[in-house]
Amino acid sequence: TLVSGGVYDIMFWDVASGRMLRNLRDAERRVAPLGPVAFSPDGRTLAAGGNDGGVRLWNAESGGLVRTIEGHNDKVWPVAFSPDSRTLASSGNDRTVKLWNAVDGRLLHTLWSHRDSVNSIAFSPDGGMLVSSGVDSETIKLWDTESGALRRTLAGHSGGYVWSVAFSPDGRTVASAARDEVVNLWDVDNGGLLRALQGHRDDVLSVAFSPDGRGLASGGADGAVKLWTIRPNDPGMLQDAINANLARRQTEHGLDLIPEPSLPPEQILERNPFETLGNFEERVERNWETWRAQVERIQEDYRREVADRNRRVEEYQSRLTEYRRQALARSFAEVYGQPFLTPIKDDGNARYDSATGTLYTQLGFRGISLEHFSREMAIRFEENETGQRVYEALEAGELPVTVDFSVGGDEGEEFALHGINIEMERKDFTGAPSQSDFRHESIIVSVGGEQGIQPEYQDPVIGGRAFQAELARRQNAPNDDIPHLLARAEEAPISGDKWLFVVGIGEYKGADDILYSRRSAESFAKVAAKTLGIEEGRQRILLDEDATSVAIEYELKEMLRLVEEGETVYFYYSGHGMPVPTQDDEPYILPVDVSPGYVEERETHRVHSIYRQLDGSKAGQVFVFMDSCFTGGADGRGLFDGEVASSFLRPKRFEAEADGRLAILTAGTEDQYSWAFEERRHRLFSYYLMRAMLDGLREAGPLADRVSAQVYEESRGRGRSRLQEPHFEGNPDLVM
Repeated sequence: TLVSGGVYDIMFWDVASGRMLRNLRDAERRVAPLGPVAFSPDGRTLAAGGNDGGVRLWNAESGGLVRTIEGHNDKVWPVAFSPDSRTLASSGNDRTVKLWNAVDGRLLHTLWSHRDSVNSIAFSPDGGMLVSSGVDSETIKLWDTESGALRRTLAGHSGGYVWSVAFSPDGRTVASAARDEVVNLWDVDNGGLLRALQGHRDDVLSVAFSPDGRGLASGGADGAVKLWTIRPNDPGMLQDAINANLARRQTEHGLDLIPEPSLPPEQILERNPFETLGNFEERVERNWETWRAQVERIQEDYRREVADRNRRVEEYQSRLTEYRRQALARSFAEVYGQPFLTPIKDDGNARYDSATGTLYTQLGFRGISLEHFSREMAIRFEENETGQRVYEALEAGELPVTVDFSVGGDEGEEFALHGINIEMERKDFTGAPSQSDFRHESIIVSVGGEQGIQPEYQDPVIGGRAFQAELARRQNAPNDDIPHLLARAEEAPISGDKWLFVVGIGEYKGADDILYSRRSAESFAKVAAKTLGIEEGRQRILLDEDATSVAIEYELKEMLRLVEEGETVYFYYSGHGMPVPTQDDEPYILPVDVSPGYVEERETHRVHSIYRQLDGSKAGQVFVFMDSCFTGGADGRGLFDGEVASSFLRPKRFEAEADGRLAILTAGTEDQYSWAFEERRHRLFSYYLMRAMLDGLREAGPLADRVSAQVYEESRGRGRSRLQEPHFEGNPDLVM
């Protein structure tokens, strides 16, 4: 059974079915459980605080109210039962923690020390202690539940509220979560801070230990729930701490990579109807020169910033050994807790060599038991009397100790315990390991850090792939307006029932390249995704070297296998297409790795096979866009050498049903080439297809009419030999 508390409601739920079993609703609307409700460990009683200062107890089985305990003079927030279910703790806005006899409701103790509201309380596993936290000065209180006495105050958070506290299952550690975005682990015995877990980006609101005490969960206002491994002998924790400390040091030195800048905004020019073509081209060129000057200034500023960073990297590298030692020492303290020394005794007496003045001690860390990790250290003194005083101070736990490490290896992959330092009577004393080998089998880390932790020199030339690709695009296509129009287009909501398959091949291995084929395919994929609402996981895009014979066949088959009943599929191809004369001029698409002379060996690349494969899927409707005329050439060039290269190959037609699920639009008729659109740096057919989609056309028939008319009109002005008329087959009533 699960219980949840809300304003005026306490609801019981069946965990298996999710069904609500019971709702304890206060008839007078006075009870508002502001903190968590609490079950007694024996499962018999449920407790909740209210905004009237009362604590109510219900019978968990019947839902009946057992009693109302009154004693607070303001809202009661958290409540908690002791492990034996006999004691109830409550706290809230009146700054007190109260302990009650859960059986008869008698007040046992009122715990005074907090100076503001108390918002979290927890019993130790044996019930002997209670921990509380609140909004006053970042402090946490440890109480003796038998006497009600304050045993210890834990101070270490910064920035206000401590939202949540919890005991570890063994009772030796307290975890606390606070506004400073940190989870602290505290030693219950001495109040020392064992570790500070950093990773949240906002207030940490709750903490809870795993039943075995090896894990900790924390939840924050950043929306994250983090799981921490808190076994201190886990080498991965030490490695993570080292990496974090080195990264922090690099940030302090300003060694973060200088982000590559973006290009200045692109201006798309439109020709004025009263402007001559020559004047328009001059205006385009002036705009281009202005833009190029802006790019040069951006590159120069970037080079200067990178040069400054590289100088800081050089300074950092010169002190790297020192920084590694500091990172290791700090990481040990964070992961293993603070170091401490205890005298080693033989038969109750100090292990002390009076002849050499050597006191033998044991080095440990407060976050890990001595059984898991300890080292024998030898401290030498000039006078035995001094050695005796140090021994007595160590016995009393009065001497703090610092640990010094040495780091070696080309990558900082070796480290050793170099020594310890203690101070007494204004004198420093050093100790060294009495054994030469410090290594522990579970502690094998790289103090140089993981890949990416070591700062590297940065190339002052802007080399990001995205930057260079965009720069090349603008240099080659200063008047491509598709990106500009796409940026202004309204984004369609993701529908979750659409699939996109795009193949674009501009650079072939065994055939002539096709100008702007890849560019158009990339742009079409972006236009389709935004205007049709196609989620990224439902897109399959194969460009140039990725558009191999095997990849096209496999990816299409796998995508169609995932298509569910009634969904929509969009298929786009831009590349060479050709008919095979020995197969009655059956048209084929040409993958990037297939020679035109062997295309017929892959039946799956026969265009009609692709159509039937699409038509045979579970899709409710299929839209096919083929920027290929399947005449055996493109841009006025044939694919084969010899006499056939100068003539058209007429592909066999495919007839789709006018009331079926297919809508097919190809770039031209059987006796035409597909052409590039030089002015816009795209394929002619693809450019006007994308313009129609960006203008909002979604019905197959009107879309085909618009594209066909615009492609025909544009090509007509280039001469009869370059005439191109897109052709439509299928159902004109399908809607994209």
